[in-house]
Amino acid sequence: MIDMGDDGEIADVSQVCHARGYDLVLGFGQAGMSDNRTRRSKRRFEVAVNMRFNVVVAREILRQLAFLQHPFDSEKLGWTIFTQFYVLRVVAISVRVSYAPTRDMIRMLGSALDKVSYAPKISGDPALRGDPAFSDIIDLTKLLAPTKSLRKTAVKGALNDILLRGHIDGNFLDTEGKRKSLRNDIGNFDNISFSDPLFDTPLDPEISKFISALDLNSATINHWRDWYQSFLDGKPLDWELQRRVALIDDAIWEAGPEAVAAEIERIKAEVLTEKLPVAEAIELNPETGKFRAVPIKVENAPYMSALLSQISDALEDCLGGHNGLSDASGDVKKLNRVLTKYRDDPQNAELTLTRVAGSLRGQLHDSRELPDNEYNLALLNAVEEGVRGIRANHPEVAENREQLARQAFKTLSPEEKQVLEEALPILTAISEAELAEDFAQDIPELINDAALPLANGAPPLPGADAATRVFSRISKMALLKDQYDTFTRKGAEWFDSDTRKTVQLAGLVGGGVIAVGVKFGPKLLELVQIGLRLLGVL
Repeated sequence: MIDMGDDGEIADVSQVCHARGYDLVLGFGQAGMSDNRTRRSKRRFEVAVNMRFNVVVAREILRQLAFLQHPFDSEKLGWTIFTQFYVLRVVAISVRVSYAPTRDMIRMLGSALDKVSYAPKISGDPALRGDPAFSDIIDLTKLLAPTKSLRKTAVKGALNDILLRGHIDGNFLDTEGKRKSLRNDIGNFDNISFSDPLFDTPLDPEISKFISALDLNSATINHWRDWYQSFLDGKPLDWELQRRVALIDDAIWEAGPEAVAAEIERIKAEVLTEKLPVAEAIELNPETGKFRAVPIKVENAPYMSALLSQISDALEDCLGGHNGLSDASGDVKKLNRVLTKYRDDPQNAELTLTRVAGSLRGQLHDSRELPDNEYNLALLNAVEEGVRGIRANHPEVAENREQLARQAFKTLSPEEKQVLEEALPILTAISEAELAEDFAQDIPELINDAALPLANGAPPLPGADAATRVFSRISKMALLKDQYDTFTRKGAEWFDSDTRKTVQLAGLVGGGVIAVGVKFGPKLLELVQIGLRLLGVL
């Protein structure tokens, strides 16, 4: 139920869509309010009630999705499997509409619903027409479509109709166990949320079969399996990611499940790029057929050079005495990278200097691993001055830092570390020398930092500068995958190159001539998945 308002515009539900605790019995009007304020309060209350109603309906739609006959089994469904994918699309849009409706989303839902509603008539498939879950999903979805909201009393009646519909249909809803989760949602109406697990009882065997079916289909395993599992667990995937998937164009859906899967992977790479903004471009060099990083221009070059000289002098002073630092120290190695490789690369210089500044502060003031003498304090001050100077002269870098500061990195699992290790020879093989060198330094650091226990007993976390650089670049490379595939198919000379031999020796792609250039893509997409999980998007 979507409140479009008297002017046809969607009501402002940003403050009430997901709010808890509105009293359905008392409302929140009070004596003395002006008529306008009372009407606004009443409208906000009705919008909140309808939004919670939508969540109840969407959660029930998600439950019934698992009971489709022969879910995504191409052998048993034949070409009507495409209809099941359209049902999946309808459910995905329905969930996103119930979370936060927009005009585009509502329009998309209507279009998708029209296509799938007539599918049984078009196909003539009696199995599809007789699938109770299919019919139930369509009927429930239609409850989200009206453009006027229901009043409180009508909502109560509609909820009761949804609860009792199984008695009329005589289908799989008849058992109390399958209705218990819905009954609990209705009982918890004031606090209903997608953050609650989808089922309150042990999972029905059909649910496990449905998850297995998603795992077995190449078009569903990379997104839809994680998507459905997230609702089962009460931990929905990032809503912005879900919004973009829900808005995938009709033309892509009509091209088939594989085209949709490819578009979802592109969207994921795009989201990861935005979550980890780095002021540099990743390009495919047409002359070498390899990726390269192109930094932004250094602004106020004389001042930047002076800042780096100050860091260099302070570092030299520290290394010249008994100050706890040596050429083998990780922080010293990072500073040398800034003073040489990143001298004309403001973004990566800022990333690295920020990491070193934090490390030096911790060693000087917290762990006391370094003496807080004048030399070490002078080095810390020079590094911090460098960070401030870069941000002050490069607004894009400063803006990226503000966004990155809000990101919380999760821990890497052992399996994810192994994927990174396996991917390293591929990433270096398809990258030009400087970019390959960065991967060769950042990925081991990323894995090792995440493996070392912290002094305070907290879970080990990957280094923010290495993680940002690695996964930002991987996401941009993934967005160029089609361009890379085209180039490597056309560039016959590449097939005898060292790149091909290195990739084959890594054992991660097929050995066929054409396959070598094409099959590195799944590894990049797997790395994008890891990056999104690291940021909590998946």
